This record gives sequence, structure tokens and C-alpha cells, in this order.
Amino acid sequence: MSHRAARTAQQGFALLEVLVTLVLLTMGTLGVVGLLLHARQANEQSLAYTRATLLAEGMLERIRANPTAAGLAIYSAPAPISPATTAPPGSDCRTGNCTPAQLAHFDLYDWAQHIASRDTSGQQQDGLPGARGCITIRPADPEPGTMAQATIVLAWQGTGGGRTAAPDEGPVNCASDGLGAGRQFVALTTGYVVDT
Repeated sequence: MSHRAARTAQQGFALLEVLVTLVLLTMGTLGVVGLLLHARQANEQSLAYTRATLLAEGMLERIRANPTAAGLAIYSAPAPISPATTAPPGSDCRTGNCTPAQLAHFDLYDWAQHIASRDTSGQQQDGLPGARGCITIRPADPEPGTMAQATIVLAWQGTGGGRTAAPDEGPVNCASDGLGAGRQFVALTTGYVVDT
């Protein structure tokens, strides 16, 4: 009988073995879920950088199409550009002829609407959360026929740790107010020959 009693005690799993297995499975599942969440955040961050780069390049192309002294004076915005800080232009340059100054006002307003994550009616669009841009033209008052350099910094509220300095440019303080620790940005620079 003792041989038979020993055999029945060995059959099946003990409660302790089941609990250890459940703990190990739970820890593995939590690790996989954490990895998936981190991958999603990295994917969203990468998409935001791509959007920001395309938006900044788009504005550089607008400046390239209007490199006049009058236009560059307006593009060099003294304050951060956002939908809340950019007034509507006097004319729609898509439908009629505009002066270089009118085109620059239109470009700034249109760009401000594109960088926003929501339009004026609150609808979701393809911009960036809390986006603000700064445009610097150097020299400040370029003469026709000379070279001018345009730098665009586009900052937004990202996820995770933020960035405070651009490579080889030192601190970039464009539109930093209110963005918090997740501040992200792209900075692009190009040169133009100033037109008359």
C-alpha cells in the first residue's frame, strides 16, 4: 500500500507549481506588453519627426519661391508662428496675383494652419500637437543680389524625453514656452540669393 500511496501523491501538479507557472507567464506577458507600448511610442515619435521635417521643408520651399527683400522681411517672424498668433492674410494668393509681401503673409498664415494638429473648427488634421515655428533670416535686411540664410525651427509637444539643443547650433529656444519636458523640434537651414 505504501507503494500505491506514493504513486497517487506524484500524479498531477501541485498547487505551488501552478502558482509559479502563472507568475512566470504573467511576468513574460507584461514584458511583451511593455515592449509593444514602447515600440508604438517610438513609431509615433518617428512619424511626428517625419511630419515636422516635411512641414519645415515646405516652408523653406515657399521662401525659395519668394526670395525678395520685401518677402524675406515678413518671413523673418519675430514671434513664434502658430494658428493662434498668425493673423489671416488680406488676400488669398492661390486665386489671384499678390505682391511679394502679400504672398509672404499668405504663406505664414497657411503654414501656421498646416502645422496645427487641429483646425479652427476643432477637427483633427495632420499637424503636430502644440506646434510652433520660428523663422530667422540672416542678415536681417538682405540687399538684392546678396545671399541670405533662412533657418526654420518647428517645435511641438512630443512624448517621452524632450530635446533642448540642436546639433551644432547650441540651445534652440524657439517656442519653448508651455511645451514642457516632451518638447521636440526640427531645425532646417538653407541659403537664398535675394531677388529684387
